[in-house]
Amino acid sequence: MIEIRDIDYSIYSINLRSTFQTALRSVDSFEVFKVQLTDSQGKIGVGEVVATPAITGITPQRVDEDFKSKIFPVLKSMQVINSDDAYQELLAACPENPTARALGDLAICSFLDMPGKFKAKSDVTIPISKISEIPELVRVRIDSGFNTFKIKLNDDALQSNLRKVTLVHSLLPREGRLRIDPNESWGVEYSIKFVEETIKAGIAIEYLEQPIPRDDYKGLKRIKSESQIEIMADESCFNMIDFERILEHQATDWVNVKILKAGGITPARQLARAVKDAGLKLSIGCMMESPIGVASAISLAAEFEPELIHDLDAAWWYPQSVLMYQKGEVQ
Repeated sequence: MIEIRDIDYSIYSINLRSTFQTALRSVDSFEVFKVQLTDSQGKIGVGEVVATPAITGITPQRVDEDFKSKIFPVLKSMQVINSDDAYQELLAACPENPTARALGDLAICSFLDMPGKFKAKSDVTIPISKISEIPELVRVRIDSGFNTFKIKLNDDALQSNLRKVTLVHSLLPREGRLRIDPNESWGVEYSIKFVEETIKAGIAIEYLEQPIPRDDYKGLKRIKSESQIEIMADESCFNMIDFERILEHQATDWVNVKILKAGGITPARQLARAVKDAGLKLSIGCMMESPIGVASAISLAAEFEPELIHDLDAAWWYPQSVLMYQKGEVQ
């Protein structure tokens, strides 16, 4: 049993090397919420999270307020026996804020079951950009050792998005892979037409991620049934309730599990296990977050799908010395 004696809570900022632009948001810098727990034996556990209001609906102010008023008191009085029981206490105290819960859960789990250093394969994002910028964006990423590329697209005209994808495809290394992520910005008909046109052009796409709004499970099912490209749920799957809806509608081939969507590494692990048990393909992703946050996601990837290429490039976007990106792997 772990008795928490000291809690150190702080906030710091990270600046990106360039703008991370998606259909949902534009990020140049972000705040990291950090909690360090010290037990009665002097052992330290650390958790870090970021607020992603465009995705989770949780603002930085709300993370700060809910951690101080709801999570901090629970941690202060907690006697930790296992992560599942500890998480239930966090969930009861703060049911509406998965980001604040994740902060406490990650710190607790770093005591219990996240020792050592893990590695995983990762893609790299090409943000929404002008077509003239794409060759340099691809070159920098190839020079960094990546060979799997996730292109962020928005609701531009179909031919404009097709031109961008065609250009990236032409610049790929021989072993390169291509993934497409419109972040909910398309409609069903647009998505089906996009897939048809890429196939017609001979462009191989590994999967199309969350092309339409998160609550349209019937639309996802239709795209899946009428497409020759596999479909991934991201924003459509935060938790087990969402996952049950995906199964009910047979809506997607893949599920992208993220710690900050799930509300911590404990529920993310439960969700990842359920995805695997259901026979769907599992990807572990992360938000644009700190190296410690990314390292937690790497541990999940190594645990559940060590051979697959995940979506863990966040810490590549800024100078840091905790994680190393080399030859398409991060550790």
